[in-house]
Amino acid sequence: MVGIIAGESFRIDSRHVIIVILVSVLVSSCQQLVQEEVIVLEGNLEEGLPPEISAPSHIFEGSTMIGPFNNDGFEIPLTRLPDHNYLLISFELIIHDAWEGNKQTIDGPDFWTMTLETDPENPSAHDYRFQTTFSTSPCVASHCVEQSYPNAYPFSHPPNAESSRFSPGRCFGLGNPIATTRYNIEKVISHRDDDATFSFFDNLVQENVEDNFCDETWSMDNITIKALLVN
Repeated sequence: MVGIIAGESFRIDSRHVIIVILVSVLVSSCQQLVQEEVIVLEGNLEEGLPPEISAPSHIFEGSTMIGPFNNDGFEIPLTRLPDHNYLLISFELIIHDAWEGNKQTIDGPDFWTMTLETDPENPSAHDYRFQTTFSTSPCVASHCVEQSYPNAYPFSHPPNAESSRFSPGRCFGLGNPIATTRYNIEKVISHRDDDATFSFFDNLVQENVEDNFCDETWSMDNITIKALLVN
């Protein structure tokens, strides 16, 4: 590429042009800054459930957490939110025992779903929906049951992909030190309304066991929700 300045010609390396463009894009994106950050819910469950949450709780590995759930779930309704254009939610999701991920049989797929609703009188109006699957199955050459997380279903990843750590099983995998898988999850969701309702639920399939509640469940801990105002 050839350029001309003040009547003199010079040669421009096209690779340099690409680099300048990329830097300009990065600088522009970094100009979006958080002007205000307000914690609207912080779940220190050791001191009891926040008033916004009505759900069962149990003690697992010495910590109090919400759950366990099997084909069930809970909601977090939020009202009179401060001025914002995003909601940030972070939590630890604990996947207990025998989840079969994307497996299309009598014991799968095993779905877990999070939604954000802005109209509490219309539960089907989900502004945001993240549905995925988890697998705690071993992965060997002859048998590997994949999961969708960290993507939404129907992506495929190895069992326990992007997990933070393992814990013993809660029931079916009791005595197995890696039968429970923990995930640190954080989502930033575009949102502007005064009210919002987060919902968390599952659709677990286990047609070949006597005790579904022992076979596979999930819990949640360390929930924080922030209202963000981003320019």
